[in-house]
Amino acid sequence: MRRNIFTFRPQELLRFFSLILIISIFSSCSRASSKEKGKVGSSAPPFSVTDVDGNKYSLSELEGKVIVLNFWFIGCPPCIREIPELNNLVQKYEQEEVIFLALARDSKSKLKKFLDTKTFEYNIVPRSGWMTNVFNTHGFPTNIIIDTKSQIVFHEAAYDPERVNQMDEIIASLIK
Repeated sequence: MRRNIFTFRPQELLRFFSLILIISIFSSCSRASSKEKGKVGSSAPPFSVTDVDGNKYSLSELEGKVIVLNFWFIGCPPCIREIPELNNLVQKYEQEEVIFLALARDSKSKLKKFLDTKTFEYNIVPRSGWMTNVFNTHGFPTNIIIDTKSQIVFHEAAYDPERVNQMDEIIASLIK
């Protein structure tokens, strides 16, 4: 004889719904912790990337330096708009222990063509769209600053004319 929900005893139903409740609580807890990765106040997730010139960068090797990440792609007008301002940051801190990485979604060949016409002084990392998942980014451009102890101290998405000034203040405070 097949049983339907109305033929179960109350104790069986209580166990069933308790189990569903426990599963939903645990799954929401794991989702909440994954949402926290890459956010201000959290430890930077480990990463290893190679720029268009073959230079390798990893979080563990960069510990003790300030790391500035820019998530962008060629077809993003706001990303392109902020490049001159970002270049000014690179020039300002070129004598300091600050590493600037531009994590592009584009291929190396497309980036090389783009860089023939536009100067971007960050270390350009091609095909690094996967890093958006590592740092839990959801918009372009996104800028992240990691302090000398590998803690995320700045994480902002979207273009804002004041963004580079905010970044400058934070970088200055970290290198003192």
